[in-house]
Amino acid sequence: HYKIKGTKIFISCGEHDMTENIVHLVLARTPGAPPGTKGISLFLVPKYRVNADGTLGEPNDVFCSGIEEKMGIHGSATCTLNFGDNDQCYGYLIGKEEHGIAYMFQLMNEARLSVGIQGLSIGGVAYRYALKYAKERIQGVSVEQWKDPEAPRVAIIEHPDVRRMLMTMKAYIDGMRALLFKVGYWADLAHYSEDDAERETCQDLVDLLTPVCKAYATDWGYEVTTLAIQVHGGYGYIREYGVEQCARDLKIGSIYEGTNGIQALDLLGRKLSLKGGMLFMRYVQLLNTFVEENEQKVDEEIRPIMETFVQAKDALAGVTMFLGELGMKNEWKYPTLCATPYLNLFGDVTLGYLLLEQALVAKERLADSSLSKAERTFYDNKIKTAKFFTHQIMPRVHSWISAIQSKDQSALEVDFSD
Repeated sequence: HYKIKGTKIFISCGEHDMTENIVHLVLARTPGAPPGTKGISLFLVPKYRVNADGTLGEPNDVFCSGIEEKMGIHGSATCTLNFGDNDQCYGYLIGKEEHGIAYMFQLMNEARLSVGIQGLSIGGVAYRYALKYAKERIQGVSVEQWKDPEAPRVAIIEHPDVRRMLMTMKAYIDGMRALLFKVGYWADLAHYSEDDAERETCQDLVDLLTPVCKAYATDWGYEVTTLAIQVHGGYGYIREYGVEQCARDLKIGSIYEGTNGIQALDLLGRKLSLKGGMLFMRYVQLLNTFVEENEQKVDEEIRPIMETFVQAKDALAGVTMFLGELGMKNEWKYPTLCATPYLNLFGDVTLGYLLLEQALVAKERLADSSLSKAERTFYDNKIKTAKFFTHQIMPRVHSWISAIQSKDQSALEVDFSD
């Protein structure tokens, strides 16, 4: 064993009484290790040492010195932990020395997908809260009768602006769910497919889209929670109705397991260049194949969605080349300024693809005359959701691109000394 000494902060559930022992994974530097991340090793550090027969032994000199008072996730004790204050903290090396960062990223990549699911899940709860409230809350009259003093009061779901907010929430939730399910499907194939080429292709797609899953789903999942609060009006700001907790609990999603700014840098600075750009090329090939297989099948209702998606797909490829050319010239300062807009652009195009895919499936299903009314409504709503995302949200793809290609460096040049 090694003796561990130091402090860790922001440790989720770092201290609790739900189990007999708590086992920590700790990154630390061994004596004589080289500087930087290459010198870091990974250790297993229990709260109590374990005897040879498996029973708990003496305390391992790990102490919780503080619990944070947080904005949300109050069910999770976020702790500061002191290791080795009395020089009696034993740590056990996991794997090889100086391989800690590589091991950590195996955990982190899965954790980042889990945080993306958190964004989807809490955003989805907030949407359901808002939908239920909008159906029950009676306020105002129909816009078509707003001049009639005798007009009956209606549920707020009848008001166009409320429906806009609800549809925005639905589009994000449906799209993010499809994204996370699709990446989960590829992750399964990357592990279990019997075809070597398929395993490699699917792993490349998972690696490429992991930062998008984490950052896009938490940023826009959080936006869903704020819209849900808005639908509730003043009651959304009151704890009794519960929706404000969604916003408080989800805000951490854009911060922990690597801030969303770091996810954007990972996508732009690392994932796009892996294997000589092969990951992104595989993704573009996937989108191109999808278009080729479906472009001639669409009817008049779906065709505008397909055309808008094709334009967005091609624009994403173009701006990726633009940023890549700057990187090849070692001009990285400006591209990193654009990393977050680029990730949002990437996410918008990806959701556009997935919602269009759902609309095509729904169109095919609607040809079945034996569908129940509920099934027909479900599939029809899939088409309407794709249309809404295409016409109301996808146009900002061109705003992201315009901002990136402007080469505006005012944020880098401004004097913040005031």
